[in-house]
Amino acid sequence: MSFTLPSRWWKGHKLIRVSPTTHFCMGGIVTDPDGMTSLNGLFAVGEVAAGVHGANRLGGNALAEIFTMGSLVGKTAAARAGDIGTMLVPKNAFEKEHARLERACSSKGVSVKESIHALKRLMWNHAGVIRNGKGLAEAAHRLNEPWPGIAIASPADLIKYMEFQNMRCVAGMVSRAALERTESRGSHFRTDYPEEDNRNWLQNIWVRKGETGINIEIKPVGVDVGDM
Repeated sequence: MSFTLPSRWWKGHKLIRVSPTTHFCMGGIVTDPDGMTSLNGLFAVGEVAAGVHGANRLGGNALAEIFTMGSLVGKTAAARAGDIGTMLVPKNAFEKEHARLERACSSKGVSVKESIHALKRLMWNHAGVIRNGKGLAEAAHRLNEPWPGIAIASPADLIKYMEFQNMRCVAGMVSRAALERTESRGSHFRTDYPEEDNRNWLQNIWVRKGETGINIEIKPVGVDVGDM
C-alpha cells in the first residue's frame, strides 16, 4: 500500500518513513509462578517470558510487569541460589561446541549481514503484520531448508553468525506457531481466519526445539467458556 502526498505538503521539509517494527514478543519462555524455567536454575521474567498481559499488551504495561514480577522472581531466584548447587556440564560439551564453531568458520559464502537481511525480509513478507496460511507455510518451509553458506572471517562475524542462528531458530518457531493457530487474536491477524475462535483456540501453543526440529504442543487455557 502506498500513496503520494501533494508536493505543496512536503516541499522544503524532510520526509519521515513510518513503518511497523518489532516491539516485543507476546508469548515467550514458559515458567512456573516463581519464574523458574524447565532448566534447573534458569529464571525468566519480563518481556522474554510469556507475561501476564496476553496476546495484545498495551503500551506502557511493560514497566508494571517489570516492577511486580521482577521483584517476585528476583526474590525467589535469590532464595534458591544457595540450594541449587553446581550445574553439571558434560565433559565433551566444550569440545563439541568448539568443533561446531570451527566448522562454521569459512572464507566462502555470503556475508552474515546479507544472511540476516534475507531472514528479516522473509519474515516481513510472510510472517509480518498481516499473515495467511500460504505465506506462513512458505516461511516455515524455507526456514527448515539448508541455508546458504555464510562467510566468517573475524570474531565479529562469528558473533553475528551465532545471533543469526538464534534469529533463524526463533523465526521458525514463530512461523510454525502462527501457522498452527487458525484464527486471529490480538496482533496475530490471518486474512484466511480473520475472526477470534474462542471455542477452539482458547489454548496456548508450546514450542520446543528438539533433536529432529521444532515440536508443537497445544495446551488448553483454564477459562470458563460457558457464556462465550
